[in-house]
Amino acid sequence: MNDITHPEDRGDLLKVYQAAERLNCSISTIRRLVTQKKLRAYRVGSSVRIAEADIERLLKPI
Repeated sequence: MNDITHPEDRGDLLKVYQAAERLNCSISTIRRLVTQKKLRAYRVGSSVRIAEADIERLLKPI
């Protein structure tokens, strides 16, 4: 049995603009973070989605 749950299966994927609202930043900033591999993104069809868990990891205190 496969215990790995993909974000697509959990239903907790955000659109890019939703991730930007969550982080209180611009859509360009989200795209830059994805390009710099500081934020993981998933392609779902022709759309790009960000997992809520990845947003939470970015917000983790240092």
